[in-house]
Amino acid sequence: NLYLGAWPALLLWPLMFWREGLYPGFWLTAREELRRSVAGSTLAALFALAATFVTQTGPQYSRPIVVGGWMLSLVFVPSARWAGRHLLRRLGLAGPSAVLLGGGSAGRLLLEGLAHQRLPALQVAAIFDDERSRIGRALQGVEVTGRLEEAGPWAKERRISTAVVALPGMAREDLVRLI
Repeated sequence: NLYLGAWPALLLWPLMFWREGLYPGFWLTAREELRRSVAGSTLAALFALAATFVTQTGPQYSRPIVVGGWMLSLVFVPSARWAGRHLLRRLGLAGPSAVLLGGGSAGRLLLEGLAHQRLPALQVAAIFDDERSRIGRALQGVEVTGRLEEAGPWAKERRISTAVVALPGMAREDLVRLI
């Protein structure tokens, strides 16, 4: 019962993970995510230990149990995040939706890179390109939906606020106007 009464202290872990930028955690490499998970777990455990000193409840709450909880969190938190990502991928809920501007070789390379991520940081909903021969074709299962100037209204209608530009040959002025 003593430890059940201290359950609010467990909120330190999600709070420290949020502080470390793990929520939502898109665009993080596996190494960076692991680093942030370890830092968040360590900070939470240090705060829990400090709380036992400040409140003078050290004899009641075993510090080895707090340290053991920290060590377990170093293993279970990354494992749980991996399992959650795997489940989200299976459900098709990984990453925010985006439009891809450019259906050429740069766009194809970008889609291939996203497909090889451990959890796609983006779900490309549509591709837009000005080359008429590409419209209607699919790249990596995503259709080239229309011309570049149609991307904004199309995305707005679907509440998509992210666009990725894969147009290496486009002039700077044209890019500025497009965006």
